[in-house]
Amino acid sequence: MIRILIPALLLAACMPSAPPPDPAGATVSHLGVVYLIEATAYGWQLESKGKRVACRAPTTDDCYWSLRNHLTAEARLADIP
Repeated sequence: MIRILIPALLLAACMPSAPPPDPAGATVSHLGVVYLIEATAYGWQLESKGKRVACRAPTTDDCYWSLRNHLTAEARLADIP
């Protein structure tokens, strides 16, 4: 019984629990660029320069800060010689 229960629990922990609420056309803007927030099975996400940016939580504030962190990381990577 335990041999069956442990793998089943591990598999259940890896699956998304419930889809996030629909952002209903919510957007985030940064430096004059507007980014549309989308709900996926893995949480809210937005697209920046062809790359998906996952929001930490399904709120516009969290999406804004996830975007800011992503853009800062890209800028710093570009500065590496």
